Amino acid sequence: MLRSLYERGLQEVLLIVSDGLTGIRDACLNIYPKADHQTCWVHIQRNIAKLVRAKDRKEIMDIIQIK
Repeated sequence: MLRSLYERGLQEVLLIVSDGLTGIRDACLNIYPKADHQTCWVHIQRNIAKLVRAKDRKEIMDIIQIK
């Protein structure tokens, strides 16, 4: 998909936001080496939530919400 975008004329990408899919960062930087890569905030929150006990989850998620 990224190669297709590049070939259709998308030349300059400065920021790529994605989930934590294995290899996505390297694939993006292979096509757009000047781009910064950032993991989506929602995916970061979900990854944190999986590691927190169910009874503490609401409190922790309230703390890490974007204000």
